Amino acid sequence: MLLTVNGLCAPKQYRTFDPCKQLWCSHPDNPFFCKTKKGPPIDGTMCGNGQHCFKGRCIWLTPDIMKQDGNWGSWSEFGQCSRTCGRGVQFRTRNCDNPSPANGGLSCRGPTYQFQMCNTNECEDIYSDPREEQCHASEYSNKHHWLPYEHPEGE
Repeated sequence: MLLTVNGLCAPKQYRTFDPCKQLWCSHPDNPFFCKTKKGPPIDGTMCGNGQHCFKGRCIWLTPDIMKQDGNWGSWSEFGQCSRTCGRGVQFRTRNCDNPSPANGGLSCRGPTYQFQMCNTNECEDIYSDPREEQCHASEYSNKHHWLPYEHPEGE
């Protein structure tokens, strides 16, 4: 079905003053055959020069209600490196808020975060184990003793 705004399809006796009150549909092979579900057109449907439907009324487009696509804000600073030596990773983020999408506008495309390698210098202690460092860093309240490997004994 071909969608038309109210008065373009409907016979004269069915037309309403405001084209945003009801959405009329016509068949592409027979423009005189019209149907309506008695619902309004979707918000944003053009209803006149410089006007669109909004909540069942034909109103002038104003900047505060116009569709607005989102745009990326600035990248944050890169965060702390995950390791002090021997190759770590650090991240930074950005938000889709410059401006934020509004009134049906498109959201930003692309990644919300980036990463980069950091502290790529070799560690002075050649016997240090990054997994062991993580285990020691995650010990809390001295209740657990984490091991950087699976212990051969099940307990």
